[in-house]
Amino acid sequence: MARRRKAGATSGIAHPLHRLSEFGRLFLKNLLFIVSIGSHILSGRNVMFEVKANGNRLEISMSGQLDGPAMKQALDDLERESSSIQDGTMLYDAVDYHLPTLDAIFMEFSRLPSMLGLMGRFRKAALLSDMGWLSAISEAEGLMFPGLTIKAFKRDERQAAIDWLEQ
Repeated sequence: MARRRKAGATSGIAHPLHRLSEFGRLFLKNLLFIVSIGSHILSGRNVMFEVKANGNRLEISMSGQLDGPAMKQALDDLERESSSIQDGTMLYDAVDYHLPTLDAIFMEFSRLPSMLGLMGRFRKAALLSDMGWLSAISEAEGLMFPGLTIKAFKRDERQAAIDWLEQ
């Protein structure tokens, strides 16, 4: 006779989302909804995504809208460039950010376990953006990752962001 698990019982294997706070899980759920709507509205954007390690700092520059293949390449680049970083910092320059397409969101969520591990390599992240809504979302995202502080700066405050990362 097969045994039934009690409601709420787990298999003993920790799911990566369990590392997120309750706020983090709610934030992800709402963000996925917003992005799925936005991805239908925005399409055909040119995309530029560059990532490079600069010592113990990962520098990312992004412009445009990521689709599925571009997201896959971006995530591959992030993993490759950050592989030797521990207790590092991240400088993210959102030049002309547009919400990713729905297939890009699915690509990112399919690799969520490795992305959570990647985020664990960093203690600080600075976002350079002139879009107020993106800055607010990014700072709220910092609440989802224990041990990671995210701070937003205007794009013309690059040196201030670097100084903050180096503190």
